[in-house]
Amino acid sequence: MENAAEARADERARIVADLRRAAEGYRSYAAFIEEITDPSTPCDLSDSLPVVQAEAEMLENAAKVAEGDRRALARLIPPVLQTDEDIAALASSPEDAEVHRRIRDHAVQAQE
Repeated sequence: MENAAEARADERARIVADLRRAAEGYRSYAAFIEEITDPSTPCDLSDSLPVVQAEAEMLENAAKVAEGDRRALARLIPPVLQTDEDIAALASSPEDAEVHRRIRDHAVQAQE
C-alpha cells in the first residue's frame, strides 16, 4: 500500500510541476509580448496579452488545486454552481459565508 500512495504522491508532484512550468511559459510569453509591443500602437499580438495572462493564472490555479488547495478550486467555480462546501472553503468568517450564500442564491434565482 505504501508504494501505491508514494506513486500517487510522485505523480501529483509531477503534475503540479508540469502545470507550474506551463504557467511560467505563459508568463514568459506575456513578458515577451509586453517587451516587443508599443502600448500606443494596437496590434494582434498585444490584443492577445490579456488572454495569455489569464491562461498563466489559470494554470497556476490548476497547480494549486492539484496540490489540494480547496480554496483555489472553489474560486474557480461560478456562484451558481457553488456548494456549501465551496462556500466554506471561500469564507473567512461566518458573515462572509452568508454573503457567499446570498450571492449563490441570487445567481440560482436569476437562472430560473
